[in-house]
Amino acid sequence: DTTFDSLVKYVIPIDNATIKRANMLKFKFKKRKISYIDCVGYELARSRGLLFLTGDQQFADLPNVAFVK
Repeated sequence: DTTFDSLVKYVIPIDNATIKRANMLKFKFKKRKISYIDCVGYELARSRGLLFLTGDQQFADLPNVAFVK
């Protein structure tokens, strides 16, 4: 509870438009087998003008992606 309470202030609400874009991304790249939560994260970062940090090579050709290990 203490850890959750200290981190909850950093939670970003996810609006319906972001969820819809994530669904479209998941469908568009269904052969890549990208996880749904990664699609949500990517669209959330994109909508806020942030880089999406990932180690998943499935995002290699998408804009605004930075790879980490």
